[in-house]
This record gives sequence, structure tokens and C-alpha cells, in this order.
Amino acid sequence: MTEKITNFFPALDGVAVAESVISHPDTEKGMLFYQGYPIDILAEKASFEEVAYLILFGELPTEKELKYFQEKLQTEQWLPNGAINTIRLLGSESSLFSMVAAGVLGVARYDKDLENMTREKNEERAISLIAKMPIIVVNAILNKKGAGQQFISQKLSPLSNFIDLLNIRMDKKMQRAFEVGQILCCEHEMNASTLAVRIAASAGSDIYSAISAGLNIFRGVYHGGASQFVIKMLKDIGSPANIQKWVDQKLLSLNKKDRIMMGFGHRIYKGAGSDPRTTIFKKWAVDLSKNRLDKNLIETAQALEKYIGEKKNLCANVDLYFAIVNHYLNFKPAELYPLIYAMARVVGWTAHYIEQFHNPEGRIFRPRAIYTGPDPRQWVDIKDRQ
Repeated sequence: MTEKITNFFPALDGVAVAESVISHPDTEKGMLFYQGYPIDILAEKASFEEVAYLILFGELPTEKELKYFQEKLQTEQWLPNGAINTIRLLGSESSLFSMVAAGVLGVARYDKDLENMTREKNEERAISLIAKMPIIVVNAILNKKGAGQQFISQKLSPLSNFIDLLNIRMDKKMQRAFEVGQILCCEHEMNASTLAVRIAASAGSDIYSAISAGLNIFRGVYHGGASQFVIKMLKDIGSPANIQKWVDQKLLSLNKKDRIMMGFGHRIYKGAGSDPRTTIFKKWAVDLSKNRLDKNLIETAQALEKYIGEKKNLCANVDLYFAIVNHYLNFKPAELYPLIYAMARVVGWTAHYIEQFHNPEGRIFRPRAIYTGPDPRQWVDIKDRQ
């Protein structure tokens, strides 16, 4: 082979593949910005709808714009029966992620103007998907339980309907913790699932196919799927007193994958020493724990964070305290946690889809691979093969 490819970046480490105005993680200072606004300010002051509007359209909404946006979300959250049936066809044995991805594609069946790919139309589809995602997730959960269909209230927001349909009772503090969690999970630059969405957009795929692709990447245990294993990990440890023994046993494993600790380490925040979302989730987890009798979970998590930081120089990532917050909000089962994350992340995915699809200079992604196979070979008849 004579062709030489010299630019080799395994897992695309340090490689920028697009220009984007949507978000910026400052990996040196440990900060995250949505359209220029620091995430901590948004988590303190903004509603989920304000942040979704900001990410999609680049500016915080006026009162009039916000009212219209909220009304649009309430109107668009209705899920066609055919989309619900698409979820149910998979049966209760399928994974929740498979059901949700199928539900997104089921919605596409009812888009009678699918060939219309203008920016305005794709923005309408984005709003519709943001509104429908919590309802799709609820229907996947109901299907998993073998329960019948429940009906949404058009007077409630999609997030409020999500809580209501799951029969979870929340006081105002819990409701705000849930909303802040959705804000923190909306967007995070060019991660694996977002790249998948942008690749689909670069190929000219429709927004439903792109979001379904993002969901199927996000479910991976090294991406969004990690949060569902955090609570089990903390319960396996048992208490702060068991941490050193548990970590040391982990580190002795010969299998690299067995040495991975869910909720720790982040590819881009190594230099900063902290994930900015973790800091906010941690505050909420500690605050919510004050009303709980089971303090052991939060105490074990904090002690584990301290020990691993000293032992392995690894910071806690967003999954650690995100999982604890969801546990304290009484969401069950833990398999649901990554989907609660994905409900929010559809905001960022749709924004990236639109940015990529409507980039006049955009081209289909086409990286290369360094070939390590055999040199050119001659055909051998089957009777002569060894």
C-alpha cells in the first residue's frame, strides 16, 4: 500500500470538527457557557424554557417570546397514537432507550411536510421534539411496566406532565431541583452523541433520524448511560468506611473496563480539576439529603469523591451527583436516569442539527482510517486454500 495518512488522532482527541455558537466548555477554568451565559447563572436564575429558547435561538426570550414558546411546548407535547403504538410494538422486554428512539421515529410518520427542510420548519420540529420527549419517555416506562396509556394535561408543561404521569409528588424545592437538572443537561458541546447528530445532519438526514442516532449513542455506558449504575455502586460500597478497600480492589483488576468508576473522570476537564455541572448538582444533592433519613448515600459519595481525587487525581463528573439528585427526587428505576438526561439533551441535539444542516459551507463528515491489514493478495481457488 503506497498511500500514507499522517494525521492520526485516536478518538478525535483535541480535534475540532465544527464551528459552533451553541456552547463552550472552558476546560482550563472549569466553566461552561450556553450561548455566552455561564451555566451557574442560568441554573440560579433561568427557567428550563428560557434556556431551551436561548440554546435554540441564541438570545434569552422577552416576556412575549417566552409566553409564546411555553404555549407552543404545551401544544406540541401531544403524542400521536401511532407513535405510542410504535413504542408498544417493541414489547416490555425491550430497553427503555430502544423504545424512546422508536418513539422519536414514530413521530416522524406524522410529519406530513417531511420534505420541507427549511430552517424555519426544522426549528418547528425542534420545539415539537423538545415538547414530546418527556411524554415519549413516560410512554416507554408505562410500556416497560405493562401499564396502559395515560393522558397528558394540556394545562401543564411537558416537564410537569412527566412528573404527574409518573405519580411522583414533589414540593417546590424538588421541582426546582428537577428543573435545574434539566438546565444542566441541555447541552455540552461536541460529545459523542452530539457528533452523531451532526454527522446525520451533514449527510442530509431528517431531524428525527438524527435525534434517534443521538439517543442510541447516548445510551452507551461510557457516555450518558453511566448514571444508572452510580447508586448501585454507592450501595455496593456501603459506607465511607469501606471506600479505601473498595477502590483498592477496583484498581487491582486486570481488566481495564473493570477499573472504571462510574461518576468519575472527564475527558475535557482534566486540567480544570472539576466539571462545572458537578458542583451545582452536588449542592442540590446535599440540600435534598437534609430531608432524608438515609444520609449514607450522600456521605459515601462525598467521601468517595475526596478519596479518588487524592488517590487517582480524578474529579467527579456530572453523573455522580446527577444520579443522587434523581434518587432523592424518587425517580425509579435507575435505568430511567439516562433518559431524564436525554430529555434535556434533545435541546442541544436539535440546536446542533440545525446549525450543521443549515451551514452553507457544511459538508458530509468523511474521516479516514489508518489501514493495518495485509498487503495486496492474490485470489486463491477454494480447493487450494489451506
